[in-house]
Amino acid sequence: PPPPTWRMVGYQSVDDDHDIEAEAEIREAEAGQGTIRERAWHAVTSFSYNHPKGALVLLFLSLYMVCHLAFLWLPTILFWFVLVPGVLAGIVYGVMQKFPNIPLPWSQ
Repeated sequence: PPPPTWRMVGYQSVDDDHDIEAEAEIREAEAGQGTIRERAWHAVTSFSYNHPKGALVLLFLSLYMVCHLAFLWLPTILFWFVLVPGVLAGIVYGVMQKFPNIPLPWSQ
C-alpha cells in the first residue's frame, strides 16, 4: 500500500510532521535515491556545473533580492545601470559570435 500522505494522516502535531518527514527520508535512503536535501544539493551543484553562466545569473539575482530587501536605492541603480546593460551587451555579443557575417552599424 502507498505510504500515508499528510492528507490522509492530517496534521496532529509538529512532532507528527517531523516523524512523517523522517520516515520519508528513511524510505528514500533505503530506495537509494538519497534524501531530499541530498537530491536538492545534487540538483544545485549539477546545474551550476552544467550551466555556469545560468548559475551566475541566479547568484546575482539572489544577491539583488537580498540587497533589495536591505537597501532600495542600490539594487535599483545596479539593476538599471549594470544588470540590464550587461544582459543586453551579452545578447549582442552572443549574436555577434553566432552570426559573424551580420553587418553591424558601428563596424561599417
